[in-house]
Amino acid sequence: MTSKAKKRVVLPTRPDPPSTEQILEDVQRAQPNDPVFVLLAEPSEGNRSPLSPRGLFTRLASQNQERHEE
Repeated sequence: MTSKAKKRVVLPTRPDPPSTEQILEDVQRAQPNDPVFVLLAEPSEGNRSPLSPRGLFTRLASQNQERHEE
């Protein structure tokens, strides 16, 4: 019996993850009807409040960035 050597597949390198600034920019530019926010929002929610997923993420990301700058 012979065993054949398996060829290793070389994968492309992964891109760098987005920076906090890039994530914040994406979230701030997102439309209120963006599927991510529509799926997470409560049905009665008509506008963005500080507790909406978008407002909450923006607030937490800003606080995180401030902590790292200190």
